[in-house]
Amino acid sequence: MTRFVLNNNVFEFNEEFYLQTSGTAIGTKMAPSYANIFMSIFEDHLQALSSTNPNCLTPVNTPRPQNEGAPET
Repeated sequence: MTRFVLNNNVFEFNEEFYLQTSGTAIGTKMAPSYANIFMSIFEDHLQALSSTNPNCLTPVNTPRPQNEGAPET
């Protein structure tokens, strides 16, 4: 079923129909499940490359200065 949905992903733009040949269109019911499957496989590959095999992958956030880009008053 997944293969059928991904291979027959047709959408309309400017009154013309297009066949999406790679991935899935945003807004389809299949998109969140497809993204979850992709990310699960991606995380597995990252863990396999890691020498420590972490239990979870956590993004690292760096704090920004409070007034960066703000106009001076």
